[in-house]
Amino acid sequence: MRTFMICCRRTRQTASLALGLVLALTAAPRMAAAVNTVFFSPSAAGVDKSIPVWGVDTAWAHFDNVRQSFHHIGEGNTVGAVRVLVYIDEPLVDLGGGNYALNAAAKAKVDSHLNLAAMGGPNIPLTFGLGGSDPGSVDPAYVSGARVNVTNYARVIKATQEYINTRPGFTESPIYAIEPFNEPDFNFFPSASAADLAADLNSIIGQLKTHSVFQNTLMMAPSVLNSDGAQFWYDRVPQATAGSSHLLAGSLTSWTNFVNNVNNDNKPFIDPEIHSMAEILAGAEHGMEMGMIWADVLRGRGKLIEASDGKRLAYAENLGSQSAGAVYRAPDGRVYAFAGGVERDYMGTPDSYRFVSTDQDVYFNGIPVREFMLQTNRDIANDYENNGSASHEGAYADIDFDQKGMPALDGYRWKIVNDQTGQVMEVAGGGTGNGALIRSAADFDASRQKWDIVRTRNGYYQLFNANSGRTAEVASNSLANGASVRQWGTADNQTQQWFIDPAGDGAFYLRNGNSNKYLTSSSSNSFQDDLTDSGLQKWRFVMANPTHGPLAEYRFQGNANDSAGSNHGTAFGGPSYTTGPDGSPSSAIQLDGANDYVQLPSGIASSSDISVSTWVKWDGGSDWQRIFDFGNDTTSNMFLTPRSGNNTMRFGITQDGGFGEQVLETDPLPTGEWVHLTLTLGGQTGVLYVNGKPRVAGQIQLNPSDLAPSLNYIGKSQYPDPTLDGAIADFQVHDYALSPLQVMDFVSRELTWSGDFLGTVWQEGGTSNFRLPGGVLTAFAYGDAVTFDDSDATSATIFGSVTPKSVTVSGASSRSFLGTGAIIGPGSLIKTGTGTLLLANSGENTYSGGTTIDGGVVQVGNGGAAGSIGLGEIVNNATLVFNRSDTIRQGEDFGRISGTGGVTVQSGTVVLNMANTYAGPTAILNGATLTGAGSIASAVTVENGGSIAPGESIGTISVGSLNLSSGAIIELELDTIFGIDVSDRVNVTSGNGLTLNGGVVDLVNLGGMTVGTYLLLDYSGELGGAVDNLILGAVPAGFRYSLKNNPLNTSIELEVTAQFAGDYNNDGSVDAADYTVWRDNLGAANEAALSFNGDGGGVDQGDYEVWRQNFGNKVPMFITSAVPEPASLGGVLIVLACSTARRGRRPQASC
Repeated sequence: MRTFMICCRRTRQTASLALGLVLALTAAPRMAAAVNTVFFSPSAAGVDKSIPVWGVDTAWAHFDNVRQSFHHIGEGNTVGAVRVLVYIDEPLVDLGGGNYALNAAAKAKVDSHLNLAAMGGPNIPLTFGLGGSDPGSVDPAYVSGARVNVTNYARVIKATQEYINTRPGFTESPIYAIEPFNEPDFNFFPSASAADLAADLNSIIGQLKTHSVFQNTLMMAPSVLNSDGAQFWYDRVPQATAGSSHLLAGSLTSWTNFVNNVNNDNKPFIDPEIHSMAEILAGAEHGMEMGMIWADVLRGRGKLIEASDGKRLAYAENLGSQSAGAVYRAPDGRVYAFAGGVERDYMGTPDSYRFVSTDQDVYFNGIPVREFMLQTNRDIANDYENNGSASHEGAYADIDFDQKGMPALDGYRWKIVNDQTGQVMEVAGGGTGNGALIRSAADFDASRQKWDIVRTRNGYYQLFNANSGRTAEVASNSLANGASVRQWGTADNQTQQWFIDPAGDGAFYLRNGNSNKYLTSSSSNSFQDDLTDSGLQKWRFVMANPTHGPLAEYRFQGNANDSAGSNHGTAFGGPSYTTGPDGSPSSAIQLDGANDYVQLPSGIASSSDISVSTWVKWDGGSDWQRIFDFGNDTTSNMFLTPRSGNNTMRFGITQDGGFGEQVLETDPLPTGEWVHLTLTLGGQTGVLYVNGKPRVAGQIQLNPSDLAPSLNYIGKSQYPDPTLDGAIADFQVHDYALSPLQVMDFVSRELTWSGDFLGTVWQEGGTSNFRLPGGVLTAFAYGDAVTFDDSDATSATIFGSVTPKSVTVSGASSRSFLGTGAIIGPGSLIKTGTGTLLLANSGENTYSGGTTIDGGVVQVGNGGAAGSIGLGEIVNNATLVFNRSDTIRQGEDFGRISGTGGVTVQSGTVVLNMANTYAGPTAILNGATLTGAGSIASAVTVENGGSIAPGESIGTISVGSLNLSSGAIIELELDTIFGIDVSDRVNVTSGNGLTLNGGVVDLVNLGGMTVGTYLLLDYSGELGGAVDNLILGAVPAGFRYSLKNNPLNTSIELEVTAQFAGDYNNDGSVDAADYTVWRDNLGAANEAALSFNGDGGGVDQGDYEVWRQNFGNKVPMFITSAVPEPASLGGVLIVLACSTARRGRRPQASC
């Protein structure tokens, strides 16, 4: 949290590129878009580039603008000031005696700003801007000839301050800074010269400084519109104590130079009207002291402001193209990449920022690549129509370190699954029109239950229903809790945008872009609400991508025909047909690099999303050859070249020639070998795969349908570039973005483990320890499908990360996966046969394609802290065993469990937080614990020494049936929230499903527990065993406890009543029976037998004194009792009579 200090100033020297930052500016010929490469290390220490004060601007007095800005900057937590306006279109009221006040109209205008500024809390600091300064609107009182009436101008600023400090909530608001002239270089007193206006401003500031209330207020030199003139104005206003400039004309070069010059003059630089992400990025780098955001702060700029309080890991600016990019590690440890241009970019060239992680594998927006591209586009008015593409809004990407971060949602089709119910989000009744309600329902794989998700450049998601094509929104732009969620339109306003925040355990919150409230599941009509931390607000994403085949496939088996349909190609020149990558003859086309190419039909690449995949064997030669080029001319095209003029393999797409090209760029294609390439465009993301593995990804806003390409070539360019010199095989075009697992299909080989012959290490590209179907030994490669069967060694040591398409373990033999490596990626694991598979490798298995157990046992861990089973769903039709010494969490470490099999928790703690539907039994063994707030559809047995602990704070776990064996432990937490008694609970869902053969109830007071009744177990039907079989174990001291059935015999309740010291038999009265308990347990090491109501040590004479002093508490009236007292601990007793008082007075004992 930033501390706001009015008089604090910080001087910075001109910023330079910091240690560890590498900037490469490269440009392809023919006006290709610039690519700025930013190298960064995610683990680097980074440098501090924080901006001390962020402000919210009310100059555009728009409720939603200000509301959103406060939310995304920090809802008053990090907002240091609010900009309000002083109005010079209203005359002052002369009060006499040299005193002046605002008139009623001016007060009303100021109040419109204060009403919005109040969102920041009481007495928030303010800055003053200028209102009513348009030509013809300035009141004559502020005019003196062609120039400014300096005296009245200073008076209206002082009168505005005085009025504000009388308003409720602003009586102590300090004035952080004053901007007397706003854009004086644009139609401000147009008959006056710039020099005269600068002199007037200097005089105004001089007068303002005479007021003590402004002694700590920064006085800004004029905030010019055109930064090219900022230095001219600044130099002529020596009374100013801060430099200032907008960037709505001029250049990023003049703006940053001016920032540097102000800092070198030992004054702070203030931008009171930031219009673009480039200003934030460059301002932070060059030493901006305060930034005030014009209009609204939405997701992208809010994330940058949040992250800028952390450490800057890398920075690049391209002054020629008016843009900047950076990588930040936020205070919470999350890492982000940002890039953006400027508003009203009249001279800049749209370009791309290529972010490269130098020393660590990362996930950009959920995609496992080390290279990611962010585009800076031209200034476009309607951000929604262009999918968040306006340059000044900027772009950002999430950077995570494993598959548990932000999922790669963009461009794919998904089911959105509620975490608590397991139901999926759908359009009710399959309606296709505007207004159809959205709800949750059981999954039956209908198209109305699937969603095409698009991520915008500034981090919002648009949810398009696969059946109707319409987007999810909150009805009527409502900000109210309970407002319904429905489908409407095509994502053209803020209420149809959503953003995603982690909810823990692999689940996510879906929050509306307009209201910022949380999507909440309902089986009738889902709605928005404030955060409740209910599972109804937590969601998971399950891939449901299309599976249909290619639109066209060219196998080049002696011709250019389409083997998938009738989109036949035409070969030109004299190409030959040669051996393909699989060794088959006449299964590739050989192009000579001179005259040979293939032309495809005009409609082959006109879909919104697309995948183009092919095998290429490039023979090298000139730059800018084309693997494919689909377009209409040199202005409108999309292409892939094996090597650009930048010495990179490049994909580009444009509607504006090289000037507007959006690109993906990575290392050039190798020569002389078969390489498989896949290019996918889905949503607003492009991914380029090399040999099945994503190599580079990035934001691509243009779609093939935007181009409607008619000239579609393999091996030929729209430009007069050289044709391809090389061979092409199995060229396919799909009309959707293939998923990573679908891309793997192109390169996957079927391999069988042969570690018994050649060692036991399994790694990518390592020893040739796998057999191909023909028996030839080979090394495992990314995307291969591998099988372990009874013919192999019984263990495999995983080294590094391996990414198989699938892993199958079969046979009757047991097998172990050991080592420090891990199985990762989109693939799956299948267990068949009667043997046991032990997953005990210490690297975290994060493969996301799920696990199927169709035979034998899969055991996770071997009693230590190693062992994991992937993030996808587990279809368990046999036996799943958890045997780790620590905690393993569903959602974070493994997925939902379904199937017919059973689960054993052998050791450690297993947290279940999802709706699990597996039908087999669950056994919790001695020393193991089952916890969480999920559900199990089947029977759960807690063995002697095993524990079930619902929730992780206060929560409920649901089970089909529950059998507590003798010595089983049920751990329950209790609290009181808003006066309501709450506790952990086990809900038994089947009739006659609760059996109490014993059990120890351990209780934990979370701090608010008090006397009352707490619901511990829900059930229906016949109770097996008896409540009396439950005994209380560890319990909080100071209370009396009683377990009982409720009157309807549908739940076990805990009654907590006040307890008294000395009540050793816990019956509510301190009487002679308690003495007997003390006597019979005298000498015991602890006070468990005394219900922990003694003096806190072992059972000794001190406990007798406690009993004696409290004797008679709660004893009915008119009863007298004999109170024995020992003469020594040997048991000699002297009986002393004690009498009790009447009518509830405390009995008095005498001895």
